[in-house]
Amino acid sequence: LKPVADKHTAFVVDVLQAMPKIQVVNQKIETLSPGLNRVTVEVVNKGLLPTYAAIGDRVRFVKKMKTTLDLGTGQTLISGKKMDLSKSLKADEKLTYTWLVQGAGKVKITAGCDTAGESSIEITLK
Repeated sequence: LKPVADKHTAFVVDVLQAMPKIQVVNQKIETLSPGLNRVTVEVVNKGLLPTYAAIGDRVRFVKKMKTTLDLGTGQTLISGKKMDLSKSLKADEKLTYTWLVQGAGKVKITAGCDTAGESSIEITLK
């Protein structure tokens, strides 16, 4: 049984390594005026498989990719969506998000879906 078990184990490891991996990367903070910042990030799928099968968009059973911006106390969102639902991301495909935020402190950006997991980053605004 050992040769068969080794083959199955190798297959499962390969599938797990190919699974979608969501990352929030390339954050850029531009101070436009005191207390007003433009925050730009990219959400990318670093896996070899899409975040969910394309049939999920047609049957509407699979939850879409969700990206959220959580503001801190005293902050106001001037431009951009606090939450965005998007289509499936293929391997190495990315989405770019931009927000205008008034106020200082930390903001948290979270992206992901049930089939690909989540990734979060915190950014400190001046």
